[in-house]
Amino acid sequence: MKIVFIFLLVLSLGFLSSCNKGEELISDDSSEEIIDIPRFIGTLFDVVHIKEEQKIIIDDSNRELIGLSNREVFVDEISGDSYYVADINHPILVDQTPIYNDIPSFIKIISFLEKEVSYYLTDASQEEINNEVLAYIRTTNIEYDTSVWKAVCGESNKLREYLVNQDTGGLNPSDYFASFLDKSLFNKELYPLTKEEYINKHLFLIDPIRDEEIIDLIHFVGVLDGTCINTGSKLDVFPYNQLEERYYRMVVSWAGDLQTAAVKIDEYELIDITFEEILEREDLTFDLPDLIADMDGTNLGLNLDLSKASSLSKLLEDYFEDIVLNENREDKFINSVAVQSEYIEGDEKDKFIKLTYEMLKLDEDGNEYEDGNIMGNLGKYYYLLDSEGNLCDISYRRHLADIFIHYFISEYQPKR
Repeated sequence: MKIVFIFLLVLSLGFLSSCNKGEELISDDSSEEIIDIPRFIGTLFDVVHIKEEQKIIIDDSNRELIGLSNREVFVDEISGDSYYVADINHPILVDQTPIYNDIPSFIKIISFLEKEVSYYLTDASQEEINNEVLAYIRTTNIEYDTSVWKAVCGESNKLREYLVNQDTGGLNPSDYFASFLDKSLFNKELYPLTKEEYINKHLFLIDPIRDEEIIDLIHFVGVLDGTCINTGSKLDVFPYNQLEERYYRMVVSWAGDLQTAAVKIDEYELIDITFEEILEREDLTFDLPDLIADMDGTNLGLNLDLSKASSLSKLLEDYFEDIVLNENREDKFINSVAVQSEYIEGDEKDKFIKLTYEMLKLDEDGNEYEDGNIMGNLGKYYYLLDSEGNLCDISYRRHLADIFIHYFISEYQPKR
């Protein structure tokens, strides 16, 4: 599986370099045939015609595109379920790759969005480009466009404003990301042009490590955006210091999922449940697609903090290649949580254990943890409150802390 994925990753993401060398997949013998390539959002043309004289023309005005486009060597197009790449010097179709709900397709869509940001925000830094792309994807789901998410991730809608009013007649990025959402959660107000047939498909990203598993895509992007301090709000509208800020970034990620699961197992009185059983149940709000999204989003969010000059698509490519080759997703997550708890003494595993307990309002001995942190909106323990505003029972929080830690650190034994 690892070999197949790596091959596909290289094939899907690395074909531009081979095209640049003039390796055309359709020979010049096909030049007499007219091939239509529907446009992608933001390009200068509606349909690219490949004609006998081997020139790309703009459909609506018959002007030659060569020399007029601010694009690079290749003109990238997306329509229907495929994207196309045409060599601008030898304008014939040189590649066609299907768009699936897999990591290579996801990264390809990200690279499209990055280009669009750089075209209309010509002076944008890489950090600004990453922020625009993450905000665009995250807000396709209305649940990730609330005041809490805006406070943590910041509010950026320039890319949305630029793209949303351009109806291409084909598949656009909103359509693509809408295909990963439940219809009731789709943010129609922000993305009015998305076609109904792309909504409510209940698709997820295929996990590249275990292809029988899936990743909650929008949750993954939300966690990434929320974890990375460099892509959003500094929370300076709140009287919190930097230490507190990291808490709130964890609450929109793995810690928030852990807290909501604690409330659910309390509600259903599941004191003997295993963490593996929790991951199999959607009604406990912390299933395996959520956990994978939390791990990948947290790992990549911290990577993005450390690599401000790197493009999001490149970081995604490098990260997924790494975890497929080395099967180290969980180890990276333990390290990422330890980075978030740098104020705690101990090695990585000690920090992971102590912070897990702390985010469930416990000390490492399993006693109630009193730190005076607020319990209200955006509070550190906000999601530990049930529907009536009561803190869930300590016995369920203890049990969940133990089984969560043991899932990642098999040798862990509770002190009590």
